[in-house]
Amino acid sequence: MASLFGAVARTHGLDIGLVRGYTALRNELYDAIVLLSFTVLYAFTAYALAGRLARRFRADERNVAVLAAIGLSFTSALVAMMVFPLWTETAESFRLGSWHLSYRAERLPWRHHGVSLFTSCVGLFLLILLVRFRRSLGRADAGVM
Repeated sequence: MASLFGAVARTHGLDIGLVRGYTALRNELYDAIVLLSFTVLYAFTAYALAGRLARRFRADERNVAVLAAIGLSFTSALVAMMVFPLWTETAESFRLGSWHLSYRAERLPWRHHGVSLFTSCVGLFLLILLVRFRRSLGRADAGVM
């Protein structure tokens, strides 16, 4: 990398430290759009899964429903953690106009925040599930199923 940075610095008449510093700069708006778009996709998927779970259990099966909810929230977050890198690397490839990310893949901001992303996915799923269960219980109280 040092020879590449040196060549770029010489070609453009820049200091090598400045060239190296530019590798850390990111388009924050683009990163926010990528993260938000995946969040919307995950929320719609969680909404659909939570609806199926809410319809599956009656009000008197609360203990089993809680266990199923926790299991499904962790499973959906785990799947999201497998899909999210594909989503972000595809977006980064489009941004760069090249499908060869090389060392740039490690510079994606969320590559080093797996625990935060996982817990956020679990939390979002449980929040959506809570909304769906409340609606389901409201319909059951009204006699509508």
